[in-house]
Amino acid sequence: MAEDSLARRTIIGTGWMVVWRMLTRGLGLASTLVLARLLVPADFGIVAMAGLFSTIVEGLSQVGLATALIRHPTRDRSLFDTAWTLQVLRALLVAAMLAASAPFAAWWFDETRLTAVVLVMATMSVITGFDNIALIEFQRDMRFGRYFLVLAAPRLLQVMVTISAALMLQSYWALILGIVAGRLSTSAMSYLIHPYRPGFRLDGWREFAHFSFWTWAASLAGLVRGRSDWFVLGPVSGPAGLGLYMLADETAILPVTELIGPAATALFAGFSEAQRRGGTSHLAIRVATTLLLFSAPVTIAVSASAPHVVAALLGAKWAAAEPLIAILAWQCLFIPFSAICSQFLIVRGLVELNFYGTLSAAVIKLVATLVAVAFWRDLDTIALAITLVIAAEATIYIVMLRMAGETGLRAN
Repeated sequence: MAEDSLARRTIIGTGWMVVWRMLTRGLGLASTLVLARLLVPADFGIVAMAGLFSTIVEGLSQVGLATALIRHPTRDRSLFDTAWTLQVLRALLVAAMLAASAPFAAWWFDETRLTAVVLVMATMSVITGFDNIALIEFQRDMRFGRYFLVLAAPRLLQVMVTISAALMLQSYWALILGIVAGRLSTSAMSYLIHPYRPGFRLDGWREFAHFSFWTWAASLAGLVRGRSDWFVLGPVSGPAGLGLYMLADETAILPVTELIGPAATALFAGFSEAQRRGGTSHLAIRVATTLLLFSAPVTIAVSASAPHVVAALLGAKWAAAEPLIAILAWQCLFIPFSAICSQFLIVRGLVELNFYGTLSAAVIKLVATLVAVAFWRDLDTIALAITLVIAAEATIYIVMLRMAGETGLRAN
């Protein structure tokens, strides 16, 4: 009975997160229809370069505090306050690193406009660091209705600000202003919706030490795995080429980002609760199989109809994205396996094993990207190489799952 209740709560949580994603993506698609006609690929490329650089720097200090709190067997104020203090300190460190390295970002991508954009990202990092850590309780307790509000309201404001600014400025600064509005409203919302007020303390740091170290290591490997293609392509293709590849990649994996991504948030909370109860992973495998059955036909449809997708969503100036979308869409068949296996390993506390899986995938992707760029410099060929790498990554994670004691992909 308890297992059925947990399954129901996980499914409801997944539903909330999928609804959130559908709502925000609907807003995002409406925004894209406007922005793709007001802005040019180079505008998206500049923001992508700044975002990529910011993500890399932030990843250097990613220690998985939220993940540790969700899966921790007890609820202790000292742990929440310690996590918030570490979160603030991390944000200040990231901001300082971003500000100091902004000129390097401009040099690496050969784009002088990046300096100011990266400095804005540094400021946003500080603001994000002061977010209310207690929002984790909504995930831990699987109260995703409240969590939905925290996510949806700032996203709505971001879209409104971005479109309004684009109409007035017709510049990449419209995208930056939208990001600023989203970050500020998220931080304010975190304190409006939860009464918890964190305080500065570090007495609970030992509870995070082992888990956070391996999470940090996996995060570094994840940066290479997730964005090495963008980082390598930036200097070679320039803002226009990177913007084209970036938007094609994001459009191609919509079946994953719109379903698997939101579901993973609820699944991790469900996995953690099952682990506290001494449960197994069969609930995760069952849900993952359901998600895969949904994403597979959608993947085929997106790949086959790439010209229509580009015409409907992006416009004629993005026609070069058609073959990229047709190729990159096939990533959606393999990403669910990687996501589910990684979630399971982390919940089980097997963060070292998860790190080795992430590191293996990162090395393969980086090498494949460098080889593809060195020999072809053709975006379509690079997209094919990346898709094959994602398939190899899924295989690696399945092997890791079996090493953790999960002998099959079916529930018992």
